[in-house]
Amino acid sequence: MENNVTELLENGVLINQSSYNFYTRDVIFITGLNLTALVAVIGNYLILNVISNDVQMKSKTFSLMANMAVSDLMAGLFIWCEMFFCSSYFMEHFVYGEYVCAVNQMSLLTTYFVSTFTLTAIAVDRHRGIIVSPLHQSNKTVAIKLLSWIFGAILNLPIMTANSIPEFFGHKELLTFRVFYKTSLNQTIIRIRGIFVFMCQFGVPLIITSFCYIRIVLILKNRKLIGHHENQRRVEFQKRNYRIVKMLILVLICFTLAWFPIHLSHIYVIFTSTVFIDEPEIPSAFLFLYWLALSSCFFNSLIYFWYYKEFRQQIKKTMSSISVKSFTFSLKSRSSSKSSNCKHDVKQNAEVNI
Repeated sequence: MENNVTELLENGVLINQSSYNFYTRDVIFITGLNLTALVAVIGNYLILNVISNDVQMKSKTFSLMANMAVSDLMAGLFIWCEMFFCSSYFMEHFVYGEYVCAVNQMSLLTTYFVSTFTLTAIAVDRHRGIIVSPLHQSNKTVAIKLLSWIFGAILNLPIMTANSIPEFFGHKELLTFRVFYKTSLNQTIIRIRGIFVFMCQFGVPLIITSFCYIRIVLILKNRKLIGHHENQRRVEFQKRNYRIVKMLILVLICFTLAWFPIHLSHIYVIFTSTVFIDEPEIPSAFLFLYWLALSSCFFNSLIYFWYYKEFRQQIKKTMSSISVKSFTFSLKSRSSSKSSNCKHDVKQNAEVNI
């Protein structure tokens, strides 16, 4: 019996928990990823449903918010895909398994870049619409969306040349990282690329967005609101802008708290040559920072629901509509089943009479 168990362990069928001390931690991490993906998909789907159905949400700002919701929803889907395409079974049993995992990783990170670029575009648009030219209406929303996706994909193409990719459900570990190299890059190029990614995905967008919102808040606070009837519409419009700006500032704060630690740790690693991915044990702190960065895909939807009453009202309408449709479908199903049963009984009675 002992020999059979040893043979199974050597073939990777079972996990030897006595030599693998991070089983519970990795279960918690994978569960957190699944919950993150679930909330991101459901929450951002509801956001898109609200924006598409509400007539008052047809402005450029809400259009860009919809683009950010699309990227966050896709991030949740790619997190789920990551657990399959980056599993040990898939990468070992398919010829191009590692490449598929790398493409999924590139797509996942692209969605976060798109979310960052869109957040910056919203800040610039709010700055222009409130301070620079309040009466000007820009029609370049489609171009901004396309550029955010194209630029995000281009910046993540180096993943296909040198990167570490996660590996799920291995023979002995639930989670580890595999070094995936298509070409070898020297340390200087890796450091330059790390700084470049940090500035493009975090540093520059944070500076631009913070500058825009600080100016907007200062202008709106110092601007006097006249309460006459002829200016009441303008007063309400300015208050609405101020509320939207406060909500977007909260989104920016959550974005900073989610991404700054992982960027800081990445810069530390590439400049100290502490490549922990070659070690058999992954630091728990890194997994927490990795999850924290990925979890930013569901922050926005929760902030919208909590801060913006129009979203909450529309969500209630949507949920009630879904409940009514489900109830109607259930009644139709019951009535159809009853009618079929009645027909069956009539047929049986007719056969008995014959």
